[in-house]
Amino acid sequence: MPENTKDKILNVSLRLFAQRGYGGVSMSAIAGKIGITKAALYRHFDGKQAIFDEIVRRMRKYDLEYAKEFSLPEGTFGEMPDKYRNVPVEEIKKF
Repeated sequence: MPENTKDKILNVSLRLFAQRGYGGVSMSAIAGKIGITKAALYRHFDGKQAIFDEIVRRMRKYDLEYAKEFSLPEGTFGEMPDKYRNVPVEEIKKF
């Protein structure tokens, strides 16, 4: 399935944030890397923070889906250490 513009924005932004840091990435840089205008970018997202927030939201969603797939607790070790102690190490490695 071809990548839609919103997904392309998120994927390119994630790569740029990883390479340059959040502060080192501008809306112009994101638009330029994708080959769209800044105005077109703003039609999809209100700003850089909105892009970042959507990346984090999707990552959290995928983590929860994968946690269920591997029968892992849905919180962090700090939140529920007893539940993590009962998970086989091999399941954590697979995750």
